[in-house]
Amino acid sequence: MKNKLLSLGTVVTTGNDNTMIMIDGYAIRNDTDGKIYDYSGVVFPIGMNTKELKLFNRGDIRDILFVGFETKSSKKYMKAIEGFISNIRAGKTMEEASKILAQNIKFLD
Repeated sequence: MKNKLLSLGTVVTTGNDNTMIMIDGYAIRNDTDGKIYDYSGVVFPIGMNTKELKLFNRGDIRDILFVGFETKSSKKYMKAIEGFISNIRAGKTMEEASKILAQNIKFLD
C-alpha cells in the first residue's frame, strides 16, 4: 500500500518518532531545496500550522495508521498525480508536467 499514493486524510508515521501526520496534499514543491515531495501533511490531531507542515515521500512512511476516504474521482485524481510526479522525476519541466496533469484531470470538471 505504501507504493501507491494514499488518500487525503490518511494518517501515517514517518522516521523514528511516533508523530502522527495526516496527509493533506500531493506533489508539493519545497521552496528551499526545489524537490517535489509525494505528500504534504499536518501533525495529527493539531492540524494546520505553517511552521509544522511536513513534506515527505512514500518511502519515508513507517506505518499507516488510518486510510482516508476514497471515491472513484479521488482514485482517478491520485493516478493523475502519480503521472505528474513520475514526469517530474523523469526530467520533464514543471510546465510540461503541469500541462499533462491538466489534460488528465479534466474529469473533475
